Amino acid sequence: VQWPLPDRFCLFGFVGALIVRSRHLMELSDDVEIRKAAEGDLGYATTVLGKEGSVDFLDSSPWPVSILDAYLNINETNFMTYSRYSVEHPVPPPAVPLQ
Repeated sequence: VQWPLPDRFCLFGFVGALIVRSRHLMELSDDVEIRKAAEGDLGYATTVLGKEGSVDFLDSSPWPVSILDAYLNINETNFMTYSRYSVEHPVPPPAVPLQ
């Protein structure tokens, strides 16, 4: 395979652009059509990363977005990044020792 690809398409850059666009659309307006566009971008971002995120390598890429940024914001009214979500909703320690 020749690198870079002849069309110079970057899947993770495309997904990053969809997530950034949806974030701005969500903050821009409460208009139903604009919200539908943001929802469509988030849905498409998760779709192009494959079934169950099978080609989701965003966490090991330099792109500052995560597939979780998309999943967290589907059907939401205010955009929240995964890093902010993990601070506001920390995972509690195990109730039973794991050893």
